[in-house]
Amino acid sequence: FPGSKFYGCQFPRVSVQSCDFRYALFDGCLIPYSEMEYNLPSEPNLRQELTSTLAHASEMLGLTKEARNYRLESIKAQESHLWAAVRLANSWYQEHYPGARRWGALISLIASKINGLLWGYGERWSILLRNLILLTFVFFPALLWAFRGGLSIRGQSNVDVGDLVWLSIRTILPGATPSDVVAISNTTNAILTAEVFSGIVIAGLFVTFLFRSIVRR
Repeated sequence: FPGSKFYGCQFPRVSVQSCDFRYALFDGCLIPYSEMEYNLPSEPNLRQELTSTLAHASEMLGLTKEARNYRLESIKAQESHLWAAVRLANSWYQEHYPGARRWGALISLIASKINGLLWGYGERWSILLRNLILLTFVFFPALLWAFRGGLSIRGQSNVDVGDLVWLSIRTILPGATPSDVVAISNTTNAILTAEVFSGIVIAGLFVTFLFRSIVRR
């Protein structure tokens, strides 16, 4: 079906095998992702375009799960496309991504990877929760332990690991009351400031998740 246009079609119990949907358009209809997964174009730029169209069609029909599957596939295809542009994988990329465009593709690829690493492209709340746990119970306590000489608890310097974990929890939660452990050096003050900022950003991202889920429903 290369270049075909589907308007308001219904596909009950459809089975799709070995089909070509390059440049196809779906308006007011879609094929379930489980059937399309192995029939998408092999070229990453064409796969990204098609899955983006299907994600939009799914959203318009109120099929949130299908839309999410197609969005994630679209992101994966876009990253493959950008990586091929960075590598100048074939003559087409060599022609269309000379000089500055190639560097632009690299920057876009890095930004996309960071987006996925931080909060799963806005589609996977579990990744954001995982990062919150790692920051709160591993990263910041370890960093504070390395500079524990710049911390004091009730006027003494004998803070232990439990104190640092509790300090990390109280710091990263927006609006939490201060801990008994206080920073007495510029380095530890900078670490705690970074953790406060991280907590605010993560809280904002969780609110974004909630807002998106409400709007999509």
